[in-house]
Amino acid sequence: MVRLVVIFLAVVAASSPGLLARDVPDAEMILDTMVEKIGGKERLSKVKNLRLVGRGNWIGIEELEEGDITEVYQGLRLARILIDYKNFGKAESGSDGKIVWERSDLGVTIREGWNASENYRRFGRVQNLDWNSMYKEAKSDGMEEIDGVPHYRLSLAPKPLSPLTGPKEKVNPSLPDTWYVNASTYLLSRVVARSLGGQGDEIKTVVEYDNWKDVGGILYAYQRRVTISDFTFVMDFDKIEQNVSLEENFFEADKEIHMAASGKQSGTQQVEEIRIEELEPKDIASIRVQCSMAEMQKQLSMILPEAMRHVVSEGAQMTGPPLVRYHHFGDPLDIEGAMPLAAPIKTKGRVKAETLPGGKCVVAWHVGPYHTLGETHEKIKAFLGDNGLEMREPCWEEYWTDPGVEPDQSKWRTKIVWPVKEKTK
Repeated sequence: MVRLVVIFLAVVAASSPGLLARDVPDAEMILDTMVEKIGGKERLSKVKNLRLVGRGNWIGIEELEEGDITEVYQGLRLARILIDYKNFGKAESGSDGKIVWERSDLGVTIREGWNASENYRRFGRVQNLDWNSMYKEAKSDGMEEIDGVPHYRLSLAPKPLSPLTGPKEKVNPSLPDTWYVNASTYLLSRVVARSLGGQGDEIKTVVEYDNWKDVGGILYAYQRRVTISDFTFVMDFDKIEQNVSLEENFFEADKEIHMAASGKQSGTQQVEEIRIEELEPKDIASIRVQCSMAEMQKQLSMILPEAMRHVVSEGAQMTGPPLVRYHHFGDPLDIEGAMPLAAPIKTKGRVKAETLPGGKCVVAWHVGPYHTLGETHEKIKAFLGDNGLEMREPCWEEYWTDPGVEPDQSKWRTKIVWPVKEKTK
């Protein structure tokens, strides 16, 4: 699933000549000095509830208006974050101490294992929590210049802050985070977090911290920049408050999130109930291409982001995850990569304004890796035969799980829709 707020960045920085590893202090000494510069352990220990209020804006996505941001934290494992975009709906994330979740118009995603731990570390860095609560080891790794300013580069090995969800996670520990600490001010400037995606690819997220200001004797970064691939999300905060009063059960996950957490399936491939539904027509922004089966993944990696960029530039509201419609299964394939929308969008270049058909459809949820989707399509075909139905329009697949968030392919959920009619005799 194409993510609004998750994208990739490769960071390449030149090491400062003349600064040798032996000139760099011990990592723990650097981190201890940073804590003292920020405000000291005693002051930090007295902060219970931290609230940040501000706004965020995407850099590199034209015409996407900014959104209002509210973030509330209570220690390492309790958080609630809301971004209300002026023209793109709401995005939420948080943790109640047991469930780590993200929610948008695309649905709810549950983060587990090392992915959940990555969220916890992000919560902790905002609050300036003790690095020992998030990492098991820190090492000095030389120096680099950032915008001409010398920085200590530290490598920190993460702790498993959430139960590991499978044997692969237990064998393959999370990749280390890299911290860049200003050698003059001892304030954190940048963190490069690395994780493994669903296909074993390495995902890098870069978070930059700036505009440090004093609140109750503690320094906080009033600006954060999160960069992934070609896009940067800039958060500027107007107000940061300590020890705010919160309503009871403020961080508790609601029913929808609990259902998403408890409804995750295991196993190599499952098909939930195949059923007949009456669907409404749906506007989409799509790109249609022909390609071989071997080229399909490569084509989708290009056309889906291209369609998404146009949707965002038009300020359109998405109503679900990316999808692929199959106009022809032969060789070559004739496929259409699309984004579902709340209203029609202008055609631009090869991004077309199209409509998915409504009416009678056969719907099935496939749970498992993408390479077994064909098995579910065969089950649907058999269902049509048993019920006197036939396909009347091209079928499509909706991809409701983000492989970058959920690396376990056995838990990937795909909604398959076949528009149907009574079979002619």
